[in-house]
Amino acid sequence: MTIPIHWFEAFNSGFEEIDESHKRVINEFNKLIETYQLKDVSQLDGFFQKVIYLAENHFAEEEIILEKHNFPDLKNHSVEHKETIQELEKFKSNLKNIAANEFVNFSLIYVRDYWVHHMFSEVIEFQRFNQTN
Repeated sequence: MTIPIHWFEAFNSGFEEIDESHKRVINEFNKLIETYQLKDVSQLDGFFQKVIYLAENHFAEEEIILEKHNFPDLKNHSVEHKETIQELEKFKSNLKNIAANEFVNFSLIYVRDYWVHHMFSEVIEFQRFNQTN
């Protein structure tokens, strides 16, 4: 069983709208884990499709917020978002070659850890920006 993501105050970015969006992403991701209870590889395609949809929506919302606040590194940040979606899509497309059920837990952990890493690295960047403005 994959451990759900929990919100910690250390994830606060200094942008209330982004923090609320991150909380929604965490909540939705945890619901996906609970809903899918992934027990076999056949469920992974649908799971990843929903994760990609969730990421695309979150990234679009985040970029609008950052643009509104004149975030100086928005262009690079947008490129990172696009690369992340491409990485998730590549990962999803490689699922056809996987037959082992052990891969299910790896997939959940990969996505969970990606979100935690993404949020925490953004938080550091956003906190620095907010301290200088």
